[in-house]
Amino acid sequence: MRIRQLTFLILCFLAITLPMYAQSYDKLWKQVEEAQQKDLPQTVVSFTEQIFQKAQKEKKSPQMFKAWLTRMQFRRAVMPHSFYADLHGLEEWARESSVALDRMILHTLLAELYTDFYQENSWRILAEERVGEAAGSELRTWTTYTLTDTILSHIRGATEDPDLLLKTSSRRYEPFIVQGESSVAYHHDMYHLLVLRQLNALQRLSQVTQGEKQQQIRQMATELTDRMAETYRSRNNRDGVLLTRLLALTQLKNQNFSAVWEELARLAGEYRDSPWGVEVWIAWAQLARESHSTEEMLRIAREGMDLYPDHPRTEQLRQWVAAAVQPSLSLPLPAMSYSGEELAVEVTYKNVREVTVEFYKLPLPAQADPFTAFPTWSQEELTAWIEQQTPESYTYPLKWIADFVSTRDTLRIQSPGIGSYAVRLVHPGMQKDPAIRQFSVSNLRLVVQPVPDGLTEILALDARTGCPVVGADILVYNRERDADIREATFRTDSIGRISFPWKETYHRLTALRGEDRFLPLQNAWPGRYVSHEYHPEMLRSESQYQLSLLTDRVLYRPGQTVFVKGILYALASDSAQVVSGASQEITLEGLDRQWRDTRQVFTNEYGSFTTEFVLPADLSPGSYLLSCHRGQIQVEEYKRPTFTLFFDTPQVSYQLGDSLQLQGTVRTFSGVALSGQPVHYTVSRSYQWGWVPLRGQEQIIASGQAMPDSQGRFSVPVYLERGADLLFRGYSLYEIKATFTSPSGETQEARTSVRAGERSLLLSAEIPDNVHKDIPFTVTVGATNLGGMPMVTSGMYALYPALSDPAGPASRYVPGSSKADRSRYAAEPVCTGNFTTNRESILGAWQELTSGHYLLSFTAWDSQDREVTLEKEILLFPRLKAVRPYSGRCGMCLYRRSSDLRRPLLS
Repeated sequence: MRIRQLTFLILCFLAITLPMYAQSYDKLWKQVEEAQQKDLPQTVVSFTEQIFQKAQKEKKSPQMFKAWLTRMQFRRAVMPHSFYADLHGLEEWARESSVALDRMILHTLLAELYTDFYQENSWRILAEERVGEAAGSELRTWTTYTLTDTILSHIRGATEDPDLLLKTSSRRYEPFIVQGESSVAYHHDMYHLLVLRQLNALQRLSQVTQGEKQQQIRQMATELTDRMAETYRSRNNRDGVLLTRLLALTQLKNQNFSAVWEELARLAGEYRDSPWGVEVWIAWAQLARESHSTEEMLRIAREGMDLYPDHPRTEQLRQWVAAAVQPSLSLPLPAMSYSGEELAVEVTYKNVREVTVEFYKLPLPAQADPFTAFPTWSQEELTAWIEQQTPESYTYPLKWIADFVSTRDTLRIQSPGIGSYAVRLVHPGMQKDPAIRQFSVSNLRLVVQPVPDGLTEILALDARTGCPVVGADILVYNRERDADIREATFRTDSIGRISFPWKETYHRLTALRGEDRFLPLQNAWPGRYVSHEYHPEMLRSESQYQLSLLTDRVLYRPGQTVFVKGILYALASDSAQVVSGASQEITLEGLDRQWRDTRQVFTNEYGSFTTEFVLPADLSPGSYLLSCHRGQIQVEEYKRPTFTLFFDTPQVSYQLGDSLQLQGTVRTFSGVALSGQPVHYTVSRSYQWGWVPLRGQEQIIASGQAMPDSQGRFSVPVYLERGADLLFRGYSLYEIKATFTSPSGETQEARTSVRAGERSLLLSAEIPDNVHKDIPFTVTVGATNLGGMPMVTSGMYALYPALSDPAGPASRYVPGSSKADRSRYAAEPVCTGNFTTNRESILGAWQELTSGHYLLSFTAWDSQDREVTLEKEILLFPRLKAVRPYSGRCGMCLYRRSSDLRRPLLS
C-alpha cells in the first residue's frame, strides 16, 4: 500500500528520557515498524495512539510529535477524510500548548501541511474560484486567499520567539530532528531549522499561486532570509551568514541572473579561507551548468577542486566535471534494412570526433524468426564470440562544433548483405564496453490487409523495387507465454499474394524465400474491411430513433435499487431532435435468463424519462443487461475481499510498435504475496480520436496467463500493434484486464489501459510570442508519456532566424505539435543549447542577435533515442528607447502601427 509522505522530516527517533522509559518506547516503536513492514495500517494507528497517550502523560514532546504525525499518515491511508480531523487536532494543540518551543514547531508543521493540501488541490480550488464558488468554513471550501493567509499566519507564529530558538539546541529533539551536514555552521540551533522549513513551504506555495498573492509570498521569503542573515551576522556567525546568503541567491537567480553571478564571484573571493567556501563554488558551478556555460562550469569547478581537494562536498564538483568531459553518443540504428540500403541515421553526440559501426554476421541457423535464435546467446557468450571475429566495419567522421556541446549530425550507413547481425558502435574515449544490438537484413516485405468475405490478404514484395515475390513462404505464429508457435504456412501465388480466413490465434507472421530468411516477425492483425463504395441509402431522409440510457452506477448489490434515465432522439441525415410522448419498454434481465423485469415508460416534453428497478435480495451475482441500450451492470454478493490485484503505472516512454511488460502484484491486504495460481489476462485494442473513443472498434488482440513469483509480482506482455485501417489517424487504446482466483475461490479483477500513438513523448512549454533579446528568460519544457507520466530526459534547443521577416505575428503555440513552416527559416541555427525536461532551464541572452522573427525548436529523445520536437515561432525585440507610442491592434510597445508589422522598434 502506498503511503503518502508528509513533508516534515519524520524519522525513526527515541525520546531523551530516563533509561526506565527508553526500553518501553523502543519496544513500542519496534512493533510499529513491524506493522509497517507487514502493511497493517490499522495496527500502526493503534500502536501510535498508545505511544502518544504515554508520551502525553509523561510530557515527552518529541515522542508526541512522532506518534501524532505517524498516526496521521496511516489514518489517512485507511480513512482519507481523517486528514481534516487530524489537522484540526494539530490546530487545537498549537492553541492550547503552554510550551513556546512546541508551539513554534506545531506552527511550522501546520504551515507545511496546509501547503501540501493547497499543492494537491490547487487545480480544484482555482476552478471553483473561476466559476464563482463561495468560500465556506470547511477547509475543502477555502479559497486561495484563505489558504495562503492561513499559511502565512502560521509561518509568522513559527518564529514568534527567535531568541528562544537561537538558544535552544536541536539536540534537545534528537533523534526526532536529525542534524544535517550544514547544521554545524548554524551551531545546531532550532532557529535555522524552522526558518529553512518555512522557506521550503513558501517556495512550494509560490509555484501554485500567482498575481498579488505570489508577490506577497516572495516578499515574505525575502524578509525571512534577510532577517536570518542579519541575525547570524549580529552573532558573529560568519558561516551561518554565508549559507543564508547562498539560500537567498538561489531564490533570486531566476529574476536577476547577472547580479547573482557577480555576488557569487564576490563570495568566492571572500570565503576562500573557510571550509564552507566550497558551497559557494558548488552554487557558482551549478549556476553555470543551468546557463549551459560548460566551459565556465569547468573552470569554476576545477578551481573549487584545487581549493578544497579533501572536502567531502568536492565530490559534487568532480562528478560535474566528469559528466561534462565524458564522451557520449546516441545512434538509433533501425532494427532492419534491405541489402545494400543506405540508411540516413541521425546521431547525437558530445566530445566525440568519429564513430565506427561494426557488423558481426551471426552464425545462426537459417530459420524464419531470428528472435527465437538470437536470445539463445547469453551476453557473455556473444561478447566472447565477437572478440574473436573480424567485423565488417565502417568509420564515419562527425561534424565538430565545439567541445562539451551536444551536436546532431546525419550519417549515411551502408547496410550489409542478407543475414542477422550483432552491431556495435565504437568511438574513442568510451568508458564501458559498447552495447550490442540486433540488426536484420532482408529484401522481403509483407503487406497485410483485409478483403471482403472475412478474408485476409498478404502481399509479399521486394523491399527495394516493390515487385511481387512469387513462391515466398508465409509463416504465421501464435504468441503464447512469450513463445511463438507456428500455426500455419502459406505460399504466395504468381502475383505474390495469398488469401485466407483470419483466425484469432494468428498473432504474428514472417516470410522466407531461399536464403532470405531474416525478416523479423510482424503483426498479423489485418484490421477491419471498410467498403468505400457509394451507398445511396445513407442519404435517406426518414428519421431513425436512438435511445440513450444512463444508470446511477455500474456495480450493485442484491436488494439495491437501479435508477435509470433515458433520452429518445429522432436522427435524420442532417438533424436530430428529441421525441416527446413516446412509449418505450425497458427490460432488465440476467445473462442466464433466470430473472427478468420490465417497465413501461413515456418520454416527457424534453424526450426523457426516469424509472427504477428493485433488485431482489436473493438475486444471483452476475452481469445484467438493459435491453434497449444493452447497457451492462454488475450485481455481486458483498464479500469482504481478502486480497488485492493491481497494475503498476508504466514509468517509461512508448509508442506504437513498441512492446511493454506491464508489471502487476497480487497479495493479501496484510502484505503476503500470493503465488501458485496463474493470473489470466486479456488485451483488447480500440481507437480514439483525440480523447474521444470510436465505438465498435474494440478487438481482443492477445490473451494468456502469467504466473506470479514469490513476491506476488507478475508481468503481462503488451504489443502496441498498429491498426491496419489506413483511414485512422488517432490513438490506439489498449485495455488490459487481469483476473486472479485464490485457492479459496475468491476472484478479483484489475484493469488498466495504455494509450499509444505515433510519438512516444508529448512536449509542452509556455513560451511568450515576444521575447526580450537582452534579458535571459526561463522556460520549463514539460514531457510526459501518453499515459501522462512525467518523463525526465535530455534535449537540445536551437534558434533559427527567418530567411525573410514574416508578414505577421508569431503563430499560436499548440502543445505537443509543430505548426511552423520550416521553409521560412534558415537551415542552420544561430544559437543552440541543452535542457532537461520538466526542469527549469535558462535560455541565454541573445543581445548579439538581430531583432526579428525566429523559430525556437526544442528536441528531446526518449529512452530509445527516438526524437520528439516542439517548435514555436517567436519575435526577438530589443530594449526599447522612448518613442512616440502608436495605438493599434498589435500594441503600443513592439510595433509602430498595424500596417508595418515587419518593422519592430530598434534600440
